[in-house]
Amino acid sequence: MEKSKQLVLYTVFGSIQVASIVGLNNNKQIFKLKTLVFTDSLTINKDESITIIGSQGQITFWHNLNQWKSFQTLICHNMAPIYSLSLNPSDTLLISCSYDSTINVIRKSDQQWVIIQIIQVEVHGLSLCFINDDYFVFQPIDLKVQVYQYQRYEDNFVKVKEIAIQGIEYHLDNSFFQYNAAKDILIKSNAQFLNLISGFENVEQLTKSSLFFLGNRISSTFSNNGDYLIVINNFEKKFIIYMLKES
Repeated sequence: MEKSKQLVLYTVFGSIQVASIVGLNNNKQIFKLKTLVFTDSLTINKDESITIIGSQGQITFWHNLNQWKSFQTLICHNMAPIYSLSLNPSDTLLISCSYDSTINVIRKSDQQWVIIQIIQVEVHGLSLCFINDDYFVFQPIDLKVQVYQYQRYEDNFVKVKEIAIQGIEYHLDNSFFQYNAAKDILIKSNAQFLNLISGFENVEQLTKSSLFFLGNRISSTFSNNGDYLIVINNFEKKFIIYMLKES
């Protein structure tokens, strides 16, 4: 968490550890939280006041200002694992995807979160991500990225586009979408490929490209300003820094 200079680590066995990152060589554990269920996914809102945890068929909301305290639990996704969570930029909508082949759209209403839409998908996926308040992307375990758009009159999201990407179909990687709004670029790795999709200001004219690496263990992230893309190739045991230039 950038504002509070804290690092949140979690395991599938329900253990959540919060540590200070002030002084890389002297990080100090602040506390360790043991939940009662497996932890499959986690996200944090912009001001770092709420942490949201997805597990086996439930989403738990935690206040984490002065002390961590759960204030709501949603039972959902037919008790299946929840693989990914994403908040929109306004922190008013939450989306989740699960092994039960559904996407849940959850809206903040006063101080509670309410499921307002359940989208049935053909194949379950492991990752989704809001682009802005009107669009989000979802990747099933095949080689397609689906783009969903908010329809204001119907007050729901519908799929408006599919984009084929590079990789291995049904490859069960644990990478997640990352979107940099400053550069309007979305990245997602799959096997030996790092896929880049840009141009979300006009969804009808999205452009895509990909980078190929030896091995199939690729991790990547943006610098905060989006000027640099850092790729870690765990197979070759090295990392590469790319400078992103405007075309």
